[in-house]
Amino acid sequence: MIFNKDPHVTKNQAGITLLEMMIASSLGMGILAALFMLFDFNGKQTMHIKSQAELRNMLTLSVNQVGRQITKAGYGTKELESIVRNPGPSTDTLVIYQNLSEIKSTLSRDAVAGTKYIFIVSDSGFKSEAYIGFTFSGVQEIHKIDDINSAGGDFLIEIRGVLANTFLTGEPNIYPIDKFKLLADSADNQMYVYKNDQMMSQLHNVSAFKVNFRKKDGTITNNFFEIASLNYAITGKYKEHQQNLNLTISSTVIPRNRS
Repeated sequence: MIFNKDPHVTKNQAGITLLEMMIASSLGMGILAALFMLFDFNGKQTMHIKSQAELRNMLTLSVNQVGRQITKAGYGTKELESIVRNPGPSTDTLVIYQNLSEIKSTLSRDAVAGTKYIFIVSDSGFKSEAYIGFTFSGVQEIHKIDDINSAGGDFLIEIRGVLANTFLTGEPNIYPIDKFKLLADSADNQMYVYKNDQMMSQLHNVSAFKVNFRKKDGTITNNFFEIASLNYAITGKYKEHQQNLNLTISSTVIPRNRS
């Protein structure tokens, strides 16, 4: 059978070849793949920025909360060593003593070393399960209060443990104290704030808490009486592409009784 070919149809008018269709299809698939990769990259970048921003906001709140506690360290107890740092590999533990009531008492009877019963002239501000602080002539002691009772015009405080030093009637300054302890637990990425040994608050996604004390010239010191400021840093973790990434925010504060 013989097919007649239209003499008026040129090569360019005959349509596209299979090779041209394959090339066009490959180009189209390449463009779609590139667009998908671009959208995927943009999505990951958006998630990265969002995760980092959320963590930064959370850490900023944590830094501010910790800063408020540190600033009040030693409030109402000027001669008491009211800040204690216990260093650790991933987190430091910071212990702070405060007397926000600014109440002060003294002994109504002598208190000898080895006793656990203390007689004071006023029980205002003192409470069970909080702490009591003694300072006199460079000597200090801090004890937890187990019980408080009135005793013939005096007030009897029973402390946990016993006195290490003897204090005479009217000599020591005695303060009602709240004890705060701050530390991070890298195992569960939480930071804990304890008040009088009871957990007061919990800060999430915190993996490390580091503290150092500084003198007026900026050098580091471990001597409480040389502290001019306290620098601390809180590190948080966030996940990106199945990896844990860290973000650290630091701050410097001046404890109240060192200003």
